[in-house]
Amino acid sequence: MTQRPANCTLSAVVMASGHSTRFQGNKLITPVEGIPMIQRLFQALPRPLFRTVAVVAREDPILELARAWGLTPVSNDDRDNDTAKTIRLGLTHIPPDSAGCMFFVGDQPWLQTETIQLLCQSFFAQPDKIHLPVHQGRRGNPVIFPSSLFEELKNLPPHGLGKAVIKRHPQLVIEREVNARDLRDVDYAWELNSSEKI
Repeated sequence: MTQRPANCTLSAVVMASGHSTRFQGNKLITPVEGIPMIQRLFQALPRPLFRTVAVVAREDPILELARAWGLTPVSNDDRDNDTAKTIRLGLTHIPPDSAGCMFFVGDQPWLQTETIQLLCQSFFAQPDKIHLPVHQGRRGNPVIFPSSLFEELKNLPPHGLGKAVIKRHPQLVIEREVNARDLRDVDYAWELNSSEKI
């Protein structure tokens, strides 16, 4: 089992502030196999590996679920679907001495604990690198950024994405091969009952 080294603190941010426009409903609390989508992520988190897990969301049901699971709820009043604001809010609610931060999206209901542990193990071995999952050349989430890039992430322009930071630092990227199902996200309601999208 992966263990967190005493001298290498890792925190996490769950980005759950999206407006779910394409889904046409409250996506993250929609049941997937009987469990709210965002709760499936909470259940998969290997909590001992993270010092703090901040859940940035606009909607009260998600914030309440985060609180019930012992996570740090962070209210986001964003009306513009601005991912950069979500990233900034998340980073301001983790310990400033965190060696790295793992950014999750809330709509990957099939992400496995073992995959999260794999990425954490990779980070603990090389905490100055960016660690991300890949399947047959296709990159996905979650992504771990080292603390050296926190300020760059905080200074993203409106609607900026972590992908821009990754693109600027290709020499820092460590890819870990994972199953296709781990990277599968949900944009539309029909995808909950489909195996076509990975």
